[in-house]
Amino acid sequence: MSAWSLFVESSKLPYQEREACHGGEGPWLFRNLLKSSMDELPQDKRPRFLKMIHDDVLKPGSSFGKHRHSLESGYAEEWYICIGGSGKMTIDGVDRPMQAGDVHVCIEGEHAITNTGTEDMHILVLFVNAS
Repeated sequence: MSAWSLFVESSKLPYQEREACHGGEGPWLFRNLLKSSMDELPQDKRPRFLKMIHDDVLKPGSSFGKHRHSLESGYAEEWYICIGGSGKMTIDGVDRPMQAGDVHVCIEGEHAITNTGTEDMHILVLFVNAS
C-alpha cells in the first residue's frame, strides 16, 4: 500500500449561506471541508469512516432543528465541536450550555443546537460512519 494523506486548504473554500437546517430557524453559513478534497482522491484512498466535516457558523438566534439518530440505520457518530461563540445544545430534551471548547457526540438520540449568544457561534460538525 502506498502512503497518502489529505490536506484541506479551508481558505480556498467559500462559505455558502443556508436557512433552516433540520427545520431550525434563521441563517447559517456552511462549507464542506471534506467533500471537495475527497472528490480528488481515488476511491481506495478516501477516508473509510469520516464521511463529513462541516465548518458551520450560526448567526445569533439561528438554530439547527431537533433531529434523531438511530442505531437501526447502522453505527454512526455525529460530533459537534464548538470553536467560537456560545449557545445551547438540546440533547434528548435537556438544554446544555455550549461554548468554545465544548464537544457533543450523538450516537443515538435526539439533538438540536441554538446560538443564544450575541456573536456568531462557530462549530465543526463531523460525521463518522463505521457501518
